[in-house]
Amino acid sequence: IFPKVAGPKGIMRCFRSSLWLGYKDHILASFGLLHIQPPNNPKILLSVRRRTPAKNVGRVFADEKQLTSVLNKGQAMQFEVIDFGSISFAQQLEKVRRTNILIGAHGAGLMHTIFLAEEAILLEIHPSYQLH
Repeated sequence: IFPKVAGPKGIMRCFRSSLWLGYKDHILASFGLLHIQPPNNPKILLSVRRRTPAKNVGRVFADEKQLTSVLNKGQAMQFEVIDFGSISFAQQLEKVRRTNILIGAHGAGLMHTIFLAEEAILLEIHPSYQLH
């Protein structure tokens, strides 16, 4: 969690609020995904944004090939690259629920974090200009 967002202790506290949990549970139950747990063997989901002529906005990884190459070398884990904009919302939710580690670029594209299992991890990559 990025310290500027998470506060001085690096812990985002709102994920335990009844409003947060109620919304998450309502959406997941609506799609029949509430009781899906992440897999026993670790699964990493790399969220990317692919630009198209119709949608030429959003953060993209300049080194996506290098990043996926490193992640593919992992032993005893599953790895998948996904552009959430290319699949339905129900499919997005199911992918996230079946993930142990979600990796993505800082921004609204990581709103899926709310639907991760409680024990899942988010690795948020910030642009270098935000780190100074």
